[in-house]
Amino acid sequence: MPVLEEGESVGMVVLSRSLADVTRQAKEVSGSEVALFVTGPVEDSQVSATRQLQAWNGQLLALTSEEQSLIPLQQAADTVCVA
Repeated sequence: MPVLEEGESVGMVVLSRSLADVTRQAKEVSGSEVALFVTGPVEDSQVSATRQLQAWNGQLLALTSEEQSLIPLQQAADTVCVA
């Protein structure tokens, strides 16, 4: 967000939140499970092998209720081929 003084930009304010907080809040607001899936290579990724869905060429960076959501997503990736 820019900081203006007499109509000119004199600085900037940056606010941030962790991805985990945003994911949890999205789940609370929607009442649904939430996942962030990124395709292609991700530099310096520390995502566990179980969250890498090779069939879809990507990885789950965020996932709510992993114990309930991960297995169905893995099965879907193995069943549904994405071209």
